[in-house]
Parts: sequence; structure tokens; C-alpha cells
Amino acid sequence: MLTLTADFAVPGLIILSIVIAGVFSGGSSFIKKWKRRYQDSKRIIIEDALKHLYENRYPDFPTSRTGLAGFLSISVDEASELISKLSAMGLAKKSAVKVELTHQGELYALKIIRFHRLLERYVADQTGLQETEWHRFAESNEHLISQDEAEDLAVKLGNPIFDPHGDLIPSVTGSLPAQPGIPLSKLGRKKIAKIVHIEDEPETVYSQIVAMGLHPGSEISMIDNSDKRVVFTSEGEECVLSPQIAYNITVIEVDSFHKMFERTRTLSTLKIGEKAKIKGISPGFRGQQRRRLLDLGIIRGAEITAELKSSFGDTIAYDIKGTKIALRKSQTDMIFIY
Repeated sequence: MLTLTADFAVPGLIILSIVIAGVFSGGSSFIKKWKRRYQDSKRIIIEDALKHLYENRYPDFPTSRTGLAGFLSISVDEASELISKLSAMGLAKKSAVKVELTHQGELYALKIIRFHRLLERYVADQTGLQETEWHRFAESNEHLISQDEAEDLAVKLGNPIFDPHGDLIPSVTGSLPAQPGIPLSKLGRKKIAKIVHIEDEPETVYSQIVAMGLHPGSEISMIDNSDKRVVFTSEGEECVLSPQIAYNITVIEVDSFHKMFERTRTLSTLKIGEKAKIKGISPGFRGQQRRRLLDLGIIRGAEITAELKSSFGDTIAYDIKGTKIALRKSQTDMIFIY
């Protein structure tokens, strides 16, 4: 069974540790371990290449062998060999100017992206690692987890729809809706919007955004937006970003945000005596708040019944799996049902 680890050791150091161990242990077991690690390292390069090709699949940003070499920190010749291998495996197709994924290549890439985003959701909800470490943790473990382990993890997390950055998690079949919204740098003056996604790379930019207390679910009000700076308020605080950094934050205007979920009912719309099934929890719920909801049984597919409204009207008692729980409207507005 996979044990998730926050050890960010580089492959070279891992191989070195195996060689040192082999000097003392000797025998064929060392050779087998080395071969397995070598095969794993080749698979990791292939999977990293597929992810990169998927994330740069747009016509305006085609990936060349030079771009792939730079991303993977390998030579251009090694990148050419890798592309030929991906082509022979039926995972990619190449032309004189770009490399593209085949349908099978996209499915493989989405599988690794699913693993990555599930791991980020896990580390955000279940551990004490800082936000800036979530991405590195997932990068270190996404190649170690099996399909079965990933699906077990998804069930334990309540089959989440979003990762903690607001990215949609691909389904087990490889479907992934387009990410809605526009960059914060393109939001008009005096507009009010919700943050739905924050890009977690590069790490230095993400750290700066996190340090300002911004996260998916934050409501912002644009004050000024020019080619030199983006000024807005969030939770009563004035924030100033460069347009380049603001581009890493995706927002949806409040009216559009509500329209986006018009067809997706929230738990707050459930009438007393009505039953429904949980569809998911908004990415606005993070950390301890999210863990508490999961502990209460608010997981995808769970049946829930609205039973009793408090005299003050803000709290409603629900039955879920035979247990009575009380939730406030501010919470039920962010729990989706079907």
C-alpha cells in the first residue's frame, strides 16, 4: 500500500541511496531494485512530458522539442528521442513545428493530472503542510500512486470536484470541463467577482498571492486596472498586484458566478422533508471547515434530508446516514446537491 510522503528527494539522490545500499547488501535483490527504479524514472519522464503537452495544447502555444527539453531539463536530442518514443507508443504525434497528444495521450495525461489534484486536495484537507508546499507534495507523489489507490483516496475525500486551487479534477473516465472565468487582470473597474482558480506555478508568484490571503471563494471588488497595476479589495483589505501576477488569478463576476450554479442546486434550497444527494462542496470551503463537513458525512453521493428549521431560521437540522447534523445557511449555500 502506498505511503504518501513529503520527502522531495530528487531522482539522482534516490538512485545514489540505492547504490550505497547495494554496496552493503549485495546480491541480485539490489540489481532488481535498481532496474525497477530505472524503469520508474523513465516512466516519470514520459508522464511529465504528457502533462506538459496537455497543459500546452492550445494553438497559440504549441510545444516544440526545444520547449519540452527546457521543461524536463534534458537536451534537445534527448527530447527528440522522447518524442519519437511517445509517437511509437501512440501517445503523441509530431510535425515540423509542434508536438501534439493523441486521444490516448490525452487520457493518460488526464489520469496523472487527476492523481495530482486529488493529492493536493488530500494534503490541503488532511495534513498541516503550508499552501506553498501542496504542489510540490503532489508532484513528488503523483507517479507513485496506483489507479486503485487514487480511487480509494477519492472516496475518502468525498469524491471532490475541485482541487484546493479551484482547478477541476478530471473524472475517472478522463472528462474535464473547461475552466470558467477570466484573468483578474482583465476584470473591469467597479466590477465585483469571485476567485475561482489560482495558478500554483511558478511557486514564487503563488507564494505572493497566498501571502495576501487570497484563495478560491474570495470575493473581490475592482478599484483600478491598468497596464501598470491592478488594485482591488478583498475581505476589507486593499490589494495591489502587477498585471502579470493578477493574470494567474481566475475570477467570475458575481452575477455570472451565481448563474453558473443556477442549474446546480445548493443544499440551502432543500425544503423541510425533501431529500437529495450530495454533489460536491464548493472550493471556498478549505482546511478545517472542509474536514468537518467530510467528517459529518457530506460526501458525494450521500443522501441527505432537511428535517427541522431553527426558530431563528439560519440553522437547519439535516439527517445524513441516520445522524442529525445542524448547518448554517452560509454553509449550505456552498454545498451542491442533485
